[in-house]
Amino acid sequence: IGFIEEIVDDNFVSAHIARLTKEVLSTGPSAVTLAKELTLGFDRWTGTDEELRNWTLDFTSRMRGSNEGQEGLSSFLEKRAPNWKPNDNE
Repeated sequence: IGFIEEIVDDNFVSAHIARLTKEVLSTGPSAVTLAKELTLGFDRWTGTDEELRNWTLDFTSRMRGSNEGQEGLSSFLEKRAPNWKPNDNE
């Protein structure tokens, strides 16, 4: 989106990038893409607030209901690492 979230001392930039990269790569294969799509949807929305609310509820319900979403929830509840599979967001 273009916001500054953190300022990192020059001496720690590489370590910070490595930490952020590890965090992003630990998510489901399509989670980052879908989160970006959701954010862009907010930014480009031209409908009413109620329509946006309904669209957001539908979008996030589909994310949670996908194989990837179910695996993420199950692994969280079972306190285990998720078993991500490519392209399982259907």
